[in-house]
Amino acid sequence: MKRSLRTLILLSRNDLRSRYAGSALGIVWAYAAPLMTLLIFWWIFECGYRNPPVKQVPYILWFACGYIPWIYFSDACLSGTACLQEYSFLVKKMYFPVWQLPFVRLLSCLKVHSFFIFILILSAIFAGLSPRASWLLLIYSDLSLSALAFSLMQIFALVTVRFRDMLSLINVLLQIGFWASPILWEPEAIPDLRIRYLLKLNPMCYLIGCFRSALLGTEGISVRESVRFWLLTVILFLYGRRLYQRLAPVLADEL
Repeated sequence: MKRSLRTLILLSRNDLRSRYAGSALGIVWAYAAPLMTLLIFWWIFECGYRNPPVKQVPYILWFACGYIPWIYFSDACLSGTACLQEYSFLVKKMYFPVWQLPFVRLLSCLKVHSFFIFILILSAIFAGLSPRASWLLLIYSDLSLSALAFSLMQIFALVTVRFRDMLSLINVLLQIGFWASPILWEPEAIPDLRIRYLLKLNPMCYLIGCFRSALLGTEGISVRESVRFWLLTVILFLYGRRLYQRLAPVLADEL
């Protein structure tokens, strides 16, 4: 068990480095690119449009609580979709549990995400928020987000083996998902209750609410929404495992 965990950690470390191996700055880009995007949004919202606070919280901090989880989720889904092709040598030339490859990619994305969670906490303190017990809910929020991302990653990665356009499709769906998630907008601001309910079916709506509730204390975590979220995540996970069992015998030939 310890040996397997050590192997996964080592693979995730090498995975993060290999993704930026062709650039001069290397792994620095994994942190620099999202950070520059956040700074641009800060300049637009705080210095340009001068957005008013949301529930007595600076808009840029409220926005970051939604954008940082989205960066992690979208990066994990995109990189996880192609992980079987990129690690095809492990599948073809040696025995390796294929289902662990999306988990390796998830761990490498989680390292970058942990850095931005640290930046988010520092920003909250700088904005005048004092540490509180609800900040421990950030652990639950990250575990929930990771569970959903992994469940989707294993499905996307397996489907891509036979449907090569899956990566392009996921890229389009993530662009739609960005605007369908309450990153830039507030759910309560939508007057039509039917549209609001429809948008709340998006699991990222629940997760972003968890991050904001944990760090800012602006929203509560609904028990009913929690049950609905975990039911969906478990169904996706079990479907991914079933799909793996069906495709495992032919994966080496397909790749």
